[in-house]
Amino acid sequence: MSRFRLRLLTSGFPLLVVGIGLLLSTGCATSGGEGRDRIRTLYMVTTPVAMNLDDTPGVDGIGVNLFAFGAGAKAVPLPAGSVEFAAYDAIGILANPPRAFHTWTFEVAELKRFRTQAAIGEGYRLLLNWSPKLLLSSRLALVCRFRPETGAEVVSEPGFIAALGEPGR
Repeated sequence: MSRFRLRLLTSGFPLLVVGIGLLLSTGCATSGGEGRDRIRTLYMVTTPVAMNLDDTPGVDGIGVNLFAFGAGAKAVPLPAGSVEFAAYDAIGILANPPRAFHTWTFEVAELKRFRTQAAIGEGYRLLLNWSPKLLLSSRLALVCRFRPETGAEVVSEPGFIAALGEPGR
């Protein structure tokens, strides 16, 4: 055996190769229904401004596309559980604890009729209407929470929506 080969064998090089191999081959193993099908990230695409969804003047809703991601790169349908959207206005966000202006709660089974297909995978397209409440702020923050039947709750990053026009109309 050559000196170079002997030096590689005694220098810890094989241990390094085995360690890198183990790191590259490990996956995520969890139990209790939290394996590959577990939702890890929620991604919302909202309308940039609030909309008038009825015949009465003034904004009273927003549009949102919701996408859920597990271990893969494509968005997937949500498993059984519930989805809550909470909108915070400038007044409620400053309360301690923050108080939502309006919330919408859906069982995942209810959302099936709102399914949509996009380049990033399957998602849900919704119009969220807060009428007859009057928005007294010029901005909203929207957060989505998915509560699966088993496993941990997943919360989206907030989406920010401008409410153009006169507040309270």
